[in-house]
Amino acid sequence: MVGGVELNEVLLFAAAACLAAAGWSHLRGPHVSSGRALRLASAPLVVVCGAVVLFDVGSLAKAVHAQRTSYSVGGDVLARGGAGCGLSDRVRVRGASLTDTVGDAPVLLDWPVAFPHPCLRPFAVVDGVAEVPAYRLLADEQLRELGDVWSAGPAGGPLAWLELLGEQVEVPARLDGEPRRDWGELHRVELYEPGAGEPDAVRGTLTRWGWESSGPQGDPPPGRAGVGR
Repeated sequence: MVGGVELNEVLLFAAAACLAAAGWSHLRGPHVSSGRALRLASAPLVVVCGAVVLFDVGSLAKAVHAQRTSYSVGGDVLARGGAGCGLSDRVRVRGASLTDTVGDAPVLLDWPVAFPHPCLRPFAVVDGVAEVPAYRLLADEQLRELGDVWSAGPAGGPLAWLELLGEQVEVPARLDGEPRRDWGELHRVELYEPGAGEPDAVRGTLTRWGWESSGPQGDPPPGRAGVGR
């Protein structure tokens, strides 16, 4: 925004004006234009394309300047060349950074949280058995719904089994330099049965007909909410 005016609206009106000019030119019918006339006719396209580029670059520069005391993707790249741990280094959890708090602890990274948190280790899946994450990292409010849909059980996401194994407790955390800014949420996974042990994986080949079923999914522990079957 500049002076209370959103630049995307200005570009939208400019695009509408160019569309109207193109429609008017089309309705005039075919005609032979001189080279100078063709250059003048193509000028609006050049201006709009240049304005879009300036708008994108200007938006990035404004964000870097406005968030200079905290975190931005552009500021982090300019300062450290992308060699750090991104947003994880700027989120404070009980005085320590998110990077130090989570450590090499497996994490369920909701989409698209993995992009600004490159150092956090996603939970592994070996022989079809998923490692139980110690934490779940959620996006900010604008993108949180995407992560919930991506992780949801009915969509085949990891919440199908994680919600059966334990509950998620939010861990207080804030963004360094901008404590009121919504950076996302950190949840700690507290298992219902911490000492349940690991399943034994059996490797082999088994042929099944398409109409066969291995049976229904088991019920959750008493008093625990289940997920869609």
